[in-house]
Amino acid sequence: MSSAPEVRREHDGSTYPVSILALSPDGELRLAGESEWTADDAAHLAVNREFLLQAADAGGPGQLLLELDGPVQPLTIRAADDESRFSLLMPVRA
Repeated sequence: MSSAPEVRREHDGSTYPVSILALSPDGELRLAGESEWTADDAAHLAVNREFLLQAADAGGPGQLLLELDGPVQPLTIRAADDESRFSLLMPVRA
């Protein structure tokens, strides 16, 4: 994934970094910038970056599957060979 400028949000007085995910025209997952997200939030999914990294780490070695159903639906991350373990991330709104 290519890098995008850092986006931050605040909740209860604490700021945290956000990763904005989008699909490229050829179907590959990519990082998007904040201006792209705010212009069309229905085409992007944003999550707390630290939670995303923790979920990817918890998936263990090997291929991970990211399952998403839309910008306001949870993102699921799981190991390709183990459907019993998964992480669920709630999206951040624009």
